[in-house]
Amino acid sequence: MRTGNVMSGELDFKLTLNGKDVLVSRGAKLPLNRINPERIAPRYQRLCPGATLFSGTLQNVVGREYNFHVDKPQFNISFCLSGLSHICFYDKNIQSESILHSPSVCTISYLESASGIWRPSDDTYTMVTVSINPYAFTKVWEGFGNDLPEVFRPFAEGRRSKQFFFNPSINPAIQRVLGSLIQNPVAGPGDALMLECKTIELLVRLTALLAEESRTGNKIPLSSKDMERIHAARTILEVQFEKPPTLSELARQIGLNEFKLKRGFRQVFGTTPFSHLRSVRLEKARGHLETGEMNVYESCIAVGYSSLSNFISLFKREFGITPGKVLQCAMRVENRN
Repeated sequence: MRTGNVMSGELDFKLTLNGKDVLVSRGAKLPLNRINPERIAPRYQRLCPGATLFSGTLQNVVGREYNFHVDKPQFNISFCLSGLSHICFYDKNIQSESILHSPSVCTISYLESASGIWRPSDDTYTMVTVSINPYAFTKVWEGFGNDLPEVFRPFAEGRRSKQFFFNPSINPAIQRVLGSLIQNPVAGPGDALMLECKTIELLVRLTALLAEESRTGNKIPLSSKDMERIHAARTILEVQFEKPPTLSELARQIGLNEFKLKRGFRQVFGTTPFSHLRSVRLEKARGHLETGEMNVYESCIAVGYSSLSNFISLFKREFGITPGKVLQCAMRVENRN
């Protein structure tokens, strides 16, 4: 999705609420936003030729239903940083679909003409969209050779592409690139170049992930309801990290069998439930140490570990530094102050 106000050029995207235009984008220039400032905090950045970045936070959107319409061919990769939403689109050439958009997936689309409905499920929704001219990125596509996903081959070969709209899972490597891309302020030419590089890296990593999934073919079908349950499982682990449920207990709580929970969790979040729990615990422990509010043993017990040696080993493997070193750094900073 691209958002913005009216500028010269042909209409390529429009979002409406109750029959009134609320977000409109024309051409590829991606103008400044004219929406009420408390509703959206947008950021547009022209990148290298053929690519544009948009990021923004929509507020007070839960319970509303937005209609959207695309009139001009566009290739978009959209990421959700916070919040959940459902996207339904309708086109005579594409079967109607309902897709759950969440922080664990992205939506990849190439649409020439389509209409649909966007239903946010949370009051605040933060999104990032990279819009590109896919025919201008032949070096990216050619770099994958025979491993290039079939859906991108027309762009590499200069052929007309069929329309598509799908939502693959993203892995932690993509999430890290996305985070650095959003946090990078554009204050000068060097910063803008760094943003361009990160955007291309994002495209390359996503294509590589799709290529790997195509080779292994190990994805399992997940409905929107399955996705919601898997997200609920992650929330339970993050809230109950001190005394987490077993895998079988977690599966019963969310209403999935253990197989679908394990495979689905890895497919959605790029890690296992156990590994995610470990990361949550260690991140909490690091927070305790960095503030100096707990010593190493206290932080170990606080996050649910009973073995100090095991905790220290896992901590160093996760962060590349021992918890004792983190605590020492925190104490030095405190003494200086």
